[in-house]
Amino acid sequence: MYDTLADKLELWMRNAETELDHLTPLGAPGNLRKFWELKAQFEVHNHVVHEATNAFEQAMHVIPVSDEDIQRQLHAQMIDR
Repeated sequence: MYDTLADKLELWMRNAETELDHLTPLGAPGNLRKFWELKAQFEVHNHVVHEATNAFEQAMHVIPVSDEDIQRQLHAQMIDR
């Protein structure tokens, strides 16, 4: 479950970053609309972030892993992005 949610977030983040890179200054027509569309998408995906974090924490409690610190670091990098 975590992998599915993380993949979904990764795909959305890449697409959102690409769209943000192509926006010209906010005063241009259409950019404000695109900005608010991305903001709405962010709000939806913010819920996915919480679900992924919960799934990650549950997995860490259920399955002992030798590289837990590294896994937590990778998860934190995704969340901070």
